[in-house]
Amino acid sequence: RAATRMEVRAGVETDLGDKLRGDLAIGYLREELEDAALEDIAGLSLAGTLNWSPMRGTNVALTASTSVEGSSTATSSGSLLHGLTLALTHKARSNVDLNPNIGASLRDYPGPNPEESALSAGLGFTYWFNRYMGLNGRAAHESVLSSDTARESKTNSVYVGLTLRR
Repeated sequence: RAATRMEVRAGVETDLGDKLRGDLAIGYLREELEDAALEDIAGLSLAGTLNWSPMRGTNVALTASTSVEGSSTATSSGSLLHGLTLALTHKARSNVDLNPNIGASLRDYPGPNPEESALSAGLGFTYWFNRYMGLNGRAAHESVLSSDTARESKTNSVYVGLTLRR
């Protein structure tokens, strides 16, 4: 869809060494769709990450984000998606990383459409064969809650992949 997207943000950044660093920006996001039959998407925009390392080999990341999600339905503009994720990365052994995470999101549609919220949790790992290649695995669960009960869902997923880096 043809649209003009504008966003204005202001923020701060902090770096307190290896233990704590992060950034936070707040602003306003607007997507004006060229189709006059569709409502524009606009609202508060938040972006940021706070990284904390309580001990060597362990990192905790809190991430906030806002994005515009388009729609494949002809009569729907899309939505504004606000997300918050707390993720842990822990080096259990020299060749094994564990990655549990939890998250929450709010999908805000323009007009009288229902709002949706989602809660998610996952557990992942990476087994490193060497410095350049690792096997990834992840299992996750997501529950979507909506004021329209027909849109509610519970989803379980399993992912297996390979990481190659140089």
